[in-house]
Amino acid sequence: MSEPEGNGQQAGSMWYFVFAGQRQGPVPEAKIRELINAGQVKAGTLVWTEGMAEWLPVESVPALASFAAEAAQAGVHTAPPTLPGPLVAGVPGPTNYAGFWLRAGALVVDSLIIGLVMFAVYCGFSGFVMVLGGTRGSTRFSGADVLITIGGCFLNLAPILLGWLYYAIFESSERQATLGKAMLGLRVTDLEGRRISFGRATGRFFGRILSNFILFIGFIMAAFTEKKQTLHDMIAGTLVLK
Repeated sequence: MSEPEGNGQQAGSMWYFVFAGQRQGPVPEAKIRELINAGQVKAGTLVWTEGMAEWLPVESVPALASFAAEAAQAGVHTAPPTLPGPLVAGVPGPTNYAGFWLRAGALVVDSLIIGLVMFAVYCGFSGFVMVLGGTRGSTRFSGADVLITIGGCFLNLAPILLGWLYYAIFESSERQATLGKAMLGLRVTDLEGRRISFGRATGRFFGRILSNFILFIGFIMAAFTEKKQTLHDMIAGTLVLK
């Protein structure tokens, strides 16, 4: 994420942050620092104050980054202070959930990308079979047949393996989005707006399979749930934000 256009942060600024997928605040700077020191607000927690062009993780905000680094080094284990209530309205925030049609558009783009890669894989395998076919001996089942059989088994698993690596790597990267999501300005986060791990992205991908099995109802849920979550978002504890 890019830096805001100027820090725009004044002494005594009021801050907003994300907790459990909801905007919290406003709180004075002293309070946000207290929350950081207590480990409630972490380096990756998204924060915003007047004058910032966009929400940023604490570690990218000069006024707060040093406190987050000190808290991480200290290994904070103290109980966090009482959290303020959620923000009602009036502040631009990361809880701008991506709607069904935006997500559908990203899915189409990602499916086309994976489809093109799979087409290349199938073409390569066909060429591989043609080459090995010419090396077959007179025996009923040659070494070439063994290789073709193994290759065929791998080819059946290739769509799942490719899809898993594509979604898990991209969604857990710094970009936090597949190519399709990035094109539409979307990103995947945890419920606090933070970058997800490869493991969580993996669980999210295999949750997609369950969404497929129930006649795509798991995907359609994004049109009706409060936070625009699909079934696999709920399983993995993730959000898709604009």
